[in-house]
Order: sequence, then structure tokens, then C-alpha cells
Amino acid sequence: MTEHIKKHKDIPEIPRSLRFANRPSLEKIFNETTLRNNKERDCAIVRAVEEYGYRQREIADHLGMYFT
Repeated sequence: MTEHIKKHKDIPEIPRSLRFANRPSLEKIFNETTLRNNKERDCAIVRAVEEYGYRQREIADHLGMYFT
């Protein structure tokens, strides 16, 4: 079932919680090495949003980054 959902993650009828059920945690995406390099961190932010469906607010809260 997981493979089927991965192939159809853009279908809005599939609840968000199911579309990204097997995504890596933010702790795993933003490991110590990634956080040391701003370019790597920025690429990880894009990947977290586009590939894993995290919301920008979730990422900002996790990283302690705030914007207005």
C-alpha cells in the first residue's frame, strides 16, 4: 500500500497523513552535518517541503527560524 500511496501522493483525496506516512523525521533530515552548512541546510529545507510534504512553519519551528 505504501508504494501505491507514494506514486499517488499528489491526489488531494488521499489525506496528508497517509500521503507522507513514511517520510523521515525532521531530526533525520536536519542532522548535525546538514545544520553546519547553510547551503546544505537550505537544500534540505526545499527537499523537506517538496518531497516529504512538511509545512514551512513546521520546519521553521524545528530549526528555530522565525520570519514575519
